Amino acid sequence: MLITALTGSQLSLRVQARAAESERRRSEMERLQQLAAALLATDTVSEASDRAIREIVAQFGGGAILRVDGIAIPFQAGVTDAYSCEPLIVRTLNQKGVLELYGTEPSVEVRSALVNLIGLVLDRAAAAEERNRIESAQRGEELRNTILNALAHNFRTPLTCIKAAASMMRGSDGVPGTCSRELVEVIDEEADRLDALIRDSLDLSRIQSRQANPRVEDCSLSSIVSGVLEKMKRYLARQMIVVDIPEDLPVVRGDRFLLEQMVTQVLDNAWKYATAGARIWISAQEAGEEVVLTIRNEGNQIPEEERGLVFDRFYRGSRSRASIEERGWD
Repeated sequence: MLITALTGSQLSLRVQARAAESERRRSEMERLQQLAAALLATDTVSEASDRAIREIVAQFGGGAILRVDGIAIPFQAGVTDAYSCEPLIVRTLNQKGVLELYGTEPSVEVRSALVNLIGLVLDRAAAAEERNRIESAQRGEELRNTILNALAHNFRTPLTCIKAAASMMRGSDGVPGTCSRELVEVIDEEADRLDALIRDSLDLSRIQSRQANPRVEDCSLSSIVSGVLEKMKRYLARQMIVVDIPEDLPVVRGDRFLLEQMVTQVLDNAWKYATAGARIWISAQEAGEEVVLTIRNEGNQIPEEERGLVFDRFYRGSRSRASIEERGWD
């Protein structure tokens, strides 16, 4: 009878323990579901991290710290400094951060679920932030294009009148004096230049879009350089241009439009910062699997202390700034 009683007592205790464990796991799963519902309402990484740490403490007690990669200040909730024991450290999904739990230790299954849940929420929030950033950039691009198109239209209305008047005066015999005729020619040609500048401004949107998605096509540097020289022949008339591009130079793979813009900008700076009659060299050669294009002029060297600034937007060297402004070039 004693053995039977002891056996029955042991079995009863085991049943009670299993029932208590089952109830604990059921409670943990309910709290996990509540945690997931709360976290899915967040849209940014910071908001998701802060909400996660607060909900963990609210659902499981104790204290918690979440350290997220890329965010300097950790997210903290509950009591995290009153425990002498080391925290339970859990890495979130994809190694995006570290979760430290104090004063409470969920089951292994719940611990794993927490890891996956927080990792998924952080991934979702990061994706939402990136999506919002892209949409914001697209809206900004659309606004800029609208403004550029409006400005171009407003500029071209008076420019068309100037161009028409200058062309009529240039073709008329009623303009007396050689000097007056030359001035009319300057007005006519500068009107063409202003029209080209307006077109280049409109091309800014194309440049921005191609920087993200450039075309890949066969490009002949010789053809590109010839086209740029033709476009800029009026401004290069006072310079000695030396072109050395081998006929058998292989084509390069790239975006022809962007390459033309690059050559135009560099050549534009080369003639602006060269004295009248100075030589400008344009050369290209193979270098292993690459093709190197060089544009070089005769002019002042860039001081060594300024060489790190030449790629800053609108930067102009101190030695040449005064002469360029005096001549009215930008």
